[in-house]
Amino acid sequence: MSKLQYFKQLVFSRSWKEIFSRALELVFGYLLYGISFLVPRKDNRWVFGTNVGFVDNAKYLFLAASDEQDVDACWISDSRSLARELRNRKIKAYYKYSPMGLHYCLTAKYYIFTYHSKDINFFTSGGAKKINLWHGVGIKKGSKFVNKSMPQWVSKIILPHLYEHFDLFLSTSELMNKHFQNMFELKDEVIYEGMYPRCAFLMQTKEAIEKQIAKTETELTNELVKKLQTYKKVYIYMPTWRISLNDTFIETAEIDFERLNNMMIQQQALFMIKLHPAVKTESKHTQYSNILFVGKTQDIYPILPFTDMLITDYSSIYYDYLLMNGKHILLYPFDIDNYRSLADELAFDYNQYTPGKRVYTFDQLLNSISDTEHLPVVEERDWVLRQFWGDYRSKADVKQLINNIRTI
Repeated sequence: MSKLQYFKQLVFSRSWKEIFSRALELVFGYLLYGISFLVPRKDNRWVFGTNVGFVDNAKYLFLAASDEQDVDACWISDSRSLARELRNRKIKAYYKYSPMGLHYCLTAKYYIFTYHSKDINFFTSGGAKKINLWHGVGIKKGSKFVNKSMPQWVSKIILPHLYEHFDLFLSTSELMNKHFQNMFELKDEVIYEGMYPRCAFLMQTKEAIEKQIAKTETELTNELVKKLQTYKKVYIYMPTWRISLNDTFIETAEIDFERLNNMMIQQQALFMIKLHPAVKTESKHTQYSNILFVGKTQDIYPILPFTDMLITDYSSIYYDYLLMNGKHILLYPFDIDNYRSLADELAFDYNQYTPGKRVYTFDQLLNSISDTEHLPVVEERDWVLRQFWGDYRSKADVKQLINNIRTI
């Protein structure tokens, strides 16, 4: 992509309101950024956030840190409505540019996020300690996300968070340490090898999981969890994102909803589908009794323990799901050749590092789940877990991570 093409995409893919709002934030943001270096920061004040709602590793570490008596933890959101909703649920949260949001952002010593400090507010982060929890292990190549289609000086002005340095980066194993170092040019001393907070949640007992859901999740999530337990089997399909298939994914995956729904009725089962937020879902696909599309903003992790089988492809969810004992996994990489050739996405060999039963057509998928007594399992589970999670059993307590953050 040429620099001119990139500029056109950057500008014309957004509304004038979005462009004006972003330009205004940049102008006043840099003034605020300078001020943020001058404001004294409190050692016990931690702010958390992510750019896709109240989800992911930042959410689960925030919930754990909120139980620590010496930590003043606050969730920062770029959505006024989400911040208001969380406060209604007795969760401390503020919109990033509200008076209280600015107060917490400017006085917090620790910024804890899932992608970049922009998840909270880059322009208030001067002098803060930055903790990157990241959002997934796996075999995707990834990058530092610095766009090389524009001059670097322009990129640094418009997207300054892409050039920031982290004080701690959460990794999970020796294999992932090297992988993330290549992605982000990280120094050895900033890498902390531990467990993802969202996955520590999955590894709890069923009783502990249900207790946390009742305490911290929405009424909608609690009702959904109860509903799932009324079925004999619950399948969940979670494909990874393809930039070229936002509008045609369902058709390309060749899902026959009539046949699928009939099989679910026969099995007294539910088939859940969680697509990437950018993927289009037509209403005609959501009218089936035993097929449920999970909402784009729904946190899937409280749901996963109550499912029986994951169907996926190249997604990092494969490695998270493996951490739960007694679960089944089926791989549906229907576009593997195209995925490899067009995207050059994979840092590791797919066959070696994502073992398990594979199907390449929808007919094969249906056949693989037709026998509920012999659903596919990953025979190499222990080997895969060691590669991506290391000594995961000893790292399941997120208090170890909290204690390490305190020392930074």
